[in-house]
Amino acid sequence: MMLLLKDLSLQLNGTKILNGLNLNLNDGEILGLNGPNGCGKTTTLLTIFGIYKQRSGHITLEDACIDELKTHERINSGILFVPQSLHQFWISCHQRVCGFTPGITVLANVCEVIKSERRALKLLKIFGIDSIKQSMPAQLSWGQQQRLAILRMCAFKPKVLLLDEPFGAIDLPSEKKLKKFIRQYLKENRISAIYTTSKSIKTKDFCDRVISIKDGKIKSLRKQEKL
Repeated sequence: MMLLLKDLSLQLNGTKILNGLNLNLNDGEILGLNGPNGCGKTTTLLTIFGIYKQRSGHITLEDACIDELKTHERINSGILFVPQSLHQFWISCHQRVCGFTPGITVLANVCEVIKSERRALKLLKIFGIDSIKQSMPAQLSWGQQQRLAILRMCAFKPKVLLLDEPFGAIDLPSEKKLKKFIRQYLKENRISAIYTTSKSIKTKDFCDRVISIKDGKIKSLRKQEKL
């Protein structure tokens, strides 16, 4: 098992957000975490990433407890995060790992990770941002920045990739195309992932298994339709 959350409870400003949450993520699995806004999806990912500290319960990565690890230590352990809002990156951890590095071009951002310009150009084309490869990240639209962030996070080949509704600024045809490629990439590289969404239909053809969360607890789970 790649990741295990056991009886996690967490309060923010006196409000209980997670309430004895249990979740397991298998090696190489893409897990969908579905539920309405405010149910605890993002909080669960931020707790795994080390932004929030659970009041009780434990988090285990590859049979090792990571409860006491700081965010940068969890990054070094192989957990990466693509948030719904990239501004969370600047709050949470250093930009060379998460999101993108400002001050260098889009192409340089990808080459910084992949170390191969040919491979970088191929990925930029797949992600639909090859036409802006010489632009600076600050010049990009929100959707373009999001594509760059997802690309870089995949390229780092983490053990666990946390995806918090990352396609919100991307048009539907592009989202379907990206999901197909990202799923293939994650499977080929044995990367486990958790993908949150408020619309269960968005997990179709992307997730291996879907869990519903309500009031900070796992409500139900089901296998995804055969891909």
